[in-house]
Amino acid sequence: MKLIKLCVLYMILLTISITALHDKVNAIPGMKSMGPEPTAKINHVVRIAPRPPGWPQMWLAREIIKSFNEKGLKLNQISDVSKDEKDMLPAEIKDGVEFSIRSDEQVWSGCVLEFDKKQDFETIQSHYLDLNYNNELHSWSLVKDNILVIIDGAMPEQTVRQYELTLRDMK
Repeated sequence: MKLIKLCVLYMILLTISITALHDKVNAIPGMKSMGPEPTAKINHVVRIAPRPPGWPQMWLAREIIKSFNEKGLKLNQISDVSKDEKDMLPAEIKDGVEFSIRSDEQVWSGCVLEFDKKQDFETIQSHYLDLNYNNELHSWSLVKDNILVIIDGAMPEQTVRQYELTLRDMK
């Protein structure tokens, strides 16, 4: 039974490796062919580090800020989340960027928090939701995989939706 399972596993892996070959391959210079076709060489091997469970993709806080700016959602006074502010949070963040948004006479603040661990993400997300629920804070929370964007709750919903669409369109 084990032998059958190993054979099936081998066939699956063989099928995957064959279908993953590039259409265009080059012969290795100086090698003799074993048949009418030249010996094939795969030119590119890309190794991807495993992702933490629970997130389809990992993002950097700086990528989110850049994406906002590229979509015309200009952010002012961008700075790193200070060590003191990180220490006040109930869980660990990998990186954080604070920003302000200026529109006419109004200024709103926000931050982009980047996480390595799903549990830390969930702890801080529920922390902000609890603050909102208890009327201690009024904020918008936007989520993109391992990123949590917190924006001042006084910002109009229509403007917040522009930030949400930018996050959604990131690939």
